[in-house]
Amino acid sequence: MAPSAPRGSIVTAPEVHTAKALLKKGRSSEAIRILQQAEARNPRDPTVLLELAAIYSFLGQPAKAVEYERRATKVDATLPEVWNALGSDLHRTGDLVSSAVAYRRALELDPRLASAAYNLARVAAAKGERKEAAEALKRAIALKPELAEEAGREEALAKLLDEPEFRKRADPRRRS
Repeated sequence: MAPSAPRGSIVTAPEVHTAKALLKKGRSSEAIRILQQAEARNPRDPTVLLELAAIYSFLGQPAKAVEYERRATKVDATLPEVWNALGSDLHRTGDLVSSAVAYRRALELDPRLASAAYNLARVAAAKGERKEAAEALKRAIALKPELAEEAGREEALAKLLDEPEFRKRADPRRRS
């Protein structure tokens, strides 16, 4: 599946559509070239920066993706999806502290962004911050209940789900 830039208040540059079509055909080098040309024409277009970041992330180059995501946050710091993507790639580079900061920023901008809450739970759990992990996971599941099943497949989050105190907080009707 080809990566895609976040949706929301962003207007998509025409080159992004062309790049996505090329990606579907497995032609990532051409997609990157087209997007880099678009970037040269308008270096402040967040859709181009985000699509470049998404491609590099998809290609297993999270550090390169972070470069583009950071630039996108400088162009428009109000897009929660940008911060969520930045957090994801920072996590993949091993920078858990900056990753958590990015996820928190995404949630400040859009408190209903379940993926940011879930991702924050993952990072907090990896850092050993059980309370923050539990609170973020509870929030994510409240926003998107199907995330409980996904959390059950991740060892650190599954352990949180199994704790009686978490179950009480997640479902006040349960008193196990």
